[in-house]
Amino acid sequence: MNERTFFTFLIACQFMFFCVIDSFSQNAPVTTAGNGYASPGSQIIIPLTVAGFSNISSVSLRLEYDPAVITFNASLSSINHNLEGSAFINSLPVGGGSSLYKIMVTWMNTTPKSLPNYDTLVYLNFLYTAETCSLTFNNTSNGGQDCEYSNAGSNPLIDQPTSGFYINGAVRLGMNITGTFIYNNSSGSLLDSLWVILKQNGVKVDSARTNLNGQYSFVGKTSNTYTIGAVCTKPWGGVNSTDAIKVERHFVGAEPLTVPVKLLAGDVNNTNYINATDASKIKRRFVGLENSFARGDWVFAKPTGGDTVIVAGTNVVQDFQGLCVGDVNGSYIPNPGDAALADVSLINEGIIEVMQGDEFELPVRIMESAEISAISLTMSYPQDNLQLLNISISQGNVLYAAQNGQIRIAWSQIEPMNIIYGEVLLTLKFRLSFIAPLSIPIMLNIGNESELADGWGEPISNSMLSVPSVLPVKPTGVNETSDMITKVALYPNPATSKVWLEFELTMDADILVEWFNVVGELMNTVRFDGLSNGKQKMEMDVSGFGNGVYTLKTIVNGRSSSMVYHKLVISK
Repeated sequence: MNERTFFTFLIACQFMFFCVIDSFSQNAPVTTAGNGYASPGSQIIIPLTVAGFSNISSVSLRLEYDPAVITFNASLSSINHNLEGSAFINSLPVGGGSSLYKIMVTWMNTTPKSLPNYDTLVYLNFLYTAETCSLTFNNTSNGGQDCEYSNAGSNPLIDQPTSGFYINGAVRLGMNITGTFIYNNSSGSLLDSLWVILKQNGVKVDSARTNLNGQYSFVGKTSNTYTIGAVCTKPWGGVNSTDAIKVERHFVGAEPLTVPVKLLAGDVNNTNYINATDASKIKRRFVGLENSFARGDWVFAKPTGGDTVIVAGTNVVQDFQGLCVGDVNGSYIPNPGDAALADVSLINEGIIEVMQGDEFELPVRIMESAEISAISLTMSYPQDNLQLLNISISQGNVLYAAQNGQIRIAWSQIEPMNIIYGEVLLTLKFRLSFIAPLSIPIMLNIGNESELADGWGEPISNSMLSVPSVLPVKPTGVNETSDMITKVALYPNPATSKVWLEFELTMDADILVEWFNVVGELMNTVRFDGLSNGKQKMEMDVSGFGNGVYTLKTIVNGRSSSMVYHKLVISK
């Protein structure tokens, strides 16, 4: 081989080497199997979530489990419907003397697809038996091909070491908390249509609705200490002067109230004491001089008092008693179904971090599989922190309106949507205000006019939706000074008619100042182009702005790494 031929061969080898390196330069998505808790004999959905799922054309996954602990149901499992393409999910024995089974998941599409970070790739349905079962990814049995992603060119992506790209999960034993709510009257009236709220360390973890027999149920809970409360919108009643006398007799010791829920009901002004003041309040409300109590309209407590429930490795049965506030003699008989709350509840599940001033999408997911032909939702949100930009749905057009911090949403079509557990029902697009408090989660709430209807136009009972909480964070790359702009000052502050922006530039630059109101709306832009390096002082007219708090974003040469934020108060 002569010298010229050798160098030609060497260059060709280098080109081939770099082409190979380039085809493998993209990392595979990080795939995470969820952790779940279930009670024996119950179904559980385990999601496989992904991060970094960008321009993917095929997926191969192998997940092993113990069939003595959980039974896999392929017919109730599914791939994210946004991927389309060809998908297959199956389970079969591992073989080779192992008692384990393996779930094989494949998907491919000639058109590469992408998913948002932490979106669900696969929903796996199991029937739980007992004990703990690991869900373990296996990528060693077939030369690294049992778990593999390919890019837009159908080349396998980097997924080594596998422990960093495939995160295992587990299904564990969870206990049930059940019980009955009754009214503390002589007939023990059953309290249906209550929303029962389960909390851990003061944070809501679950909710349930009492049925016609006043029964509630929470399934698959871990050993822990919880509190249970209830919300009731049945009419308040049964309170009159007789109850006022009972309260006075309690105070003087002639007829002490001993039942815990009656002690709560008698303390109508919520001072933790029962005396003649409470009796007076009862009479004033009866004759119409007052129309509410400081304690509210309804109270609930365990028969032994309090609201604490301790789960310690076994199922718990805990009943509760309820009373209208003031009805210490239990004379009221609430009717079944009176003013029951809506059939749709909303849980805040997960957190998304959003930078102040940014636009973002908030998915509203359904927590059960259903055919839906109509959606009627009312949702409230803090309008000082969020500005609603748009609402979208996968099929048809959604009608909505937002006013005074409430969103009203309407959608319907004759052909129902088939929605599976965990799928996105609606997508809400917001802008986060620049004044949203950092590190304090923002949550949406649902109104009692909300309802979902099935394909026959009949309301779906006990519907549940989930939506992430929004955690405001400080914009990245924002400094008080940067390599391009330093010593930035804005004065006077508060301002009336004019403000001055003073700074020093380390190079010749163009400056753009954007003005935003408290809900993040862009109100004005001011440009200062062709500025020389060194000290600068720019005057801005604010006479056309109303009183309030504004955010000024100063951008140097359009670079996100050279931005400065100021709060400006205008007071005239």
